[in-house]
Amino acid sequence: MTGWELIELKYKKKTDRPYLSKIDFVFFNHKRIKKAVQEVREDKGKKNYNGSGVSDPVAAVVLNNLSPLMFVYLDGRRLENPETWLKLVDLVYKHVSDTGKCLLDSRYVRRESSAASYARANISQSTFSRMWKKIEHLQELYAVQLGLIRVL
Repeated sequence: MTGWELIELKYKKKTDRPYLSKIDFVFFNHKRIKKAVQEVREDKGKKNYNGSGVSDPVAAVVLNNLSPLMFVYLDGRRLENPETWLKLVDLVYKHVSDTGKCLLDSRYVRRESSAASYARANISQSTFSRMWKKIEHLQELYAVQLGLIRVL
């Protein structure tokens, strides 16, 4: 393969799966999303619920906390179903190995380069690439299963 073919292949790979950028956004900002969800929940609890059809204010607060949030705003971006996205993060962290958790933390929490990530995990570059592809695949599968993305 020539250099141009490799560049085209790399470009095609990225545009072939545009939903990965949204998944990356959620994983990079999962703590901020969790905080935004918590703030919205607290704001809902302070509202007056006289017009909601429920006469008991405690019951109205409980009902609003049980209903899922439709969206939150983060960095000017509207994130639909934020609690479901947080569930995705929890599921992926739950179902990867300890080395996979180390790689996820290196990328999304410490924001390290791939070279620093596989050096920290004490694995080779090829092992890192294979593991990262598996992690991305797991992210995609859970996102599809939760109804967050559609893959055609």
